[in-house]
Amino acid sequence: MKSILPDPDPKDTAFSSARKISGIAANVGFDWPTLEGILKKCVEEIGELEEAINSKSGEEIFKEFGDILFALSNLGRHLGLDPEEALNESTRRFIQRFRIVEEQVKKSRRKWKDFTMEELDERWEKAKRKEVQSSKFKFQSRKPKTKKFDKKYKGKSPKSLVNKTKVKKTSGKKPKIRK
Repeated sequence: MKSILPDPDPKDTAFSSARKISGIAANVGFDWPTLEGILKKCVEEIGELEEAINSKSGEEIFKEFGDILFALSNLGRHLGLDPEEALNESTRRFIQRFRIVEEQVKKSRRKWKDFTMEELDERWEKAKRKEVQSSKFKFQSRKPKTKKFDKKYKGKSPKSLVNKTKVKKTSGKKPKIRK
């Protein structure tokens, strides 16, 4: 029997392949019907990664990390976002924020190793606030496509859905997710 799912195209990025494969599966009804469902799946996958880390099995950690990336790619598809584009934009913002922290460390005349993680995180949060206030931190790439999200989830905030999703640890292997 020939599957409807092709092998990943070696020319595609991993995110692109994951998005295509989950899109084909979605076309036959193998998909989360709501944004809330895919968000819960992402939280579940993070719980499974945590369990794999606790088990110290390198192979399981690798698999669960991949599952998180696949679930996030699927979430991007649901939101009408390109995960490659989103990750590139986040990387650019990380670099800009880090450079602000780097400048603050240099001005202090202290060495990086002399800072606690809490002190560095405080500077990071200041850099984030500066980013919001500054116009130079606008998207350098093209503005992300959000029309699909705006149309599909009008009036629903993904943040509110995420905040309602909690992982409840159980004695079994998989964490149970509750609202």
